[in-house]
Amino acid sequence: MIQRSIFTLTRACLLALLCAASAGASLAQETPPSPEPAPQSGGSPLPQGGPAPSAGEVPGATVPPAAQQPASQDPAGQEPQPPTPAPPEPVVQPPVQPPAEPTPPVQDPPAQPAPVPQPAPETAGTTTPAAGVEPVPAAVAPTNAAPPPAAAPAAAAPTPSLPDSPRDFATLAAALAKIAAEQPSVARSLDLGSLTDGRRLPALIFGAEGPLALDARPCILLLGALDGESATGGAAVLQISAELLREPATLPAGVAFVAVPWASPEALELSLQGRSADGRNTRPLDEDRDGRVDEDGADDLDGDGALLQMLIEDPEGPWVRSSNQRLLARARAGDAPRYSLSLEGKDDDGDGLFNEDGPGGVVLDLNFPVGRTGPWLDDLGGALPLSEALARNFADFALVRRAAIVILFQGNHGRLALPGGSKATAAAGWMPDADRVVYERVHASFLNATARRNFAAATLLECRGRERRGAAIDWFYSVSGSLTLELAPWGPTLDGEAESGAENARFDAPRNDPGKKPLEGVSAEDLAWARWLDDTRGGLGFVDWHPVDVGQGRQALVGGWEPGTRSSPPPENLARALQGLAEFTRRLSASLPRLELRVSEASRDGDVCRIRARVANGGALPTGLAISDRRVGSVGAWLQLELPAGARLITGEERCTLARLAGGGISRECEWSVVAPAGSTFSLRAGGDWTLPVSKELKP
Repeated sequence: MIQRSIFTLTRACLLALLCAASAGASLAQETPPSPEPAPQSGGSPLPQGGPAPSAGEVPGATVPPAAQQPASQDPAGQEPQPPTPAPPEPVVQPPVQPPAEPTPPVQDPPAQPAPVPQPAPETAGTTTPAAGVEPVPAAVAPTNAAPPPAAAPAAAAPTPSLPDSPRDFATLAAALAKIAAEQPSVARSLDLGSLTDGRRLPALIFGAEGPLALDARPCILLLGALDGESATGGAAVLQISAELLREPATLPAGVAFVAVPWASPEALELSLQGRSADGRNTRPLDEDRDGRVDEDGADDLDGDGALLQMLIEDPEGPWVRSSNQRLLARARAGDAPRYSLSLEGKDDDGDGLFNEDGPGGVVLDLNFPVGRTGPWLDDLGGALPLSEALARNFADFALVRRAAIVILFQGNHGRLALPGGSKATAAAGWMPDADRVVYERVHASFLNATARRNFAAATLLECRGRERRGAAIDWFYSVSGSLTLELAPWGPTLDGEAESGAENARFDAPRNDPGKKPLEGVSAEDLAWARWLDDTRGGLGFVDWHPVDVGQGRQALVGGWEPGTRSSPPPENLARALQGLAEFTRRLSASLPRLELRVSEASRDGDVCRIRARVANGGALPTGLAISDRRVGSVGAWLQLELPAGARLITGEERCTLARLAGGGISRECEWSVVAPAGSTFSLRAGGDWTLPVSKELKP
């Protein structure tokens, strides 16, 4: 009996232990670890929150969404410095940044912003938008309520129900029409001109609903593939438009988005058909000035169905074959043999030159009048600046519609390029220091939103590796005064941010051997693409140089990169190329300036009224760029007092011209003395290039 009891007790204990172990294992499987909070959507590249009320401000002055310390005021009357934002409430777990990216100089808003002090009851009048002007919601800046969570930057971007990357004009037009049809109340097609064959340029305008028409708002211009080569840029503009329109109510009010996926459609069609390699449109040009046009174009000499590059021996040529024998290097004194580089083809017109006057044309991205060296010296840019109708239309649109931001989605460097496409415009001093600070902070937001490798902010010349004289980015920035960027969705460092350990099977790139020196004279761009080709595609995509007969008893070498290898990602890489671009665009739009009126005095002594007021910028971006100060008549912001009937101004100017207001900044104080009948109502109005006007009624 005792033995049976002991046996029963032992078995019960074993069963209990097994059950406990099973329960523990089940709990471990069913209870996942607490996820780390993702960065919040709607963040801004610059610090959010407007300035704090000035000392002595009358009750009823607008209180910004996020409280800040009072701005310092210069007794000499100069513009005060932007105020220091109040520290946010501590949070238990801060948003997790991508592991490959260092902490940017500015951070997106935390999940729980600092409490917002409530304004005193309005007694001196209420701030309202000007007649017919849509109010700007405070939701653009941090509020008491935590913003809705968003996916972490490293997560793959959702792919809209659109063609991955349209390969022809009809498909592109249908995709854009589909986006507009899904949100007819907030999106519609826009007439920006026609192609040379009469087809209308597909373009879309959209924005949040509001009383102010889309055509009357400051705008953000999104141009894809203006360079005539970057089909991925067109896909980016399509996806950004589709994603932003999924929730149009979350877009900043008072701003219109204008999307042109194929800004140079004729050139892009030729490029996608393999008939062009430099982004020219179809305009006939006499490029060799012999009285004939388009008479010496490319030819498929080796019959492989592709137009490759061609090396022709030339004692004065700028190229030599490097020690790799595949990559070309810049020739130095004494190097031989030297080569000239052109597209594959014969000397069709018998002038001793090869393919110097092929079909087309002008590269629209280079058809702008900044950084040019004169007619015929910039063949790709056209004989005259803005000679092309579409280029003129884009320029006119940016000037008339006060384009605050212009983003050019093009290139294959995978980076965010700043203005500076030529040696002159990329030189130190061309971009004012104040603008460079703004650009660097926007660049930090781009890295954060897209989880890209931490490249330093760089000019277009640095990113492209060669001059782009007459580049659109330089014109939109320096003439239109727009915050202009070239964003290349695709590039050699994007496919796998961590370096691969694979050996370089074809290219002699020195990355894996610290004892090797870089190939002298080979561009960093070619080396980067060589590494990408080896590490991801086993070297496929490059045709070895091989001899061909070009006639007249001469031979040349044909080979190089296969068409499209460097300009467009493989289909499996498209999602990564487009990742985070819509979120970056959203953040940038949420950072636009928002004007607020601050009244510090509205008093009456008999018939004499005294009014003192300032203008505050509640947005994160300035009211304009410093480069605009070089233009005659440029105004950063203005403040105007509108007099009632029977009133007479004694001191002060009815319209005060103010300097640019930095993000969160406050203007100098404007003061008026007015003789006005009792009970008179005054109106204060303020405005700027990148903002909607605002107004406040006062009854001293």
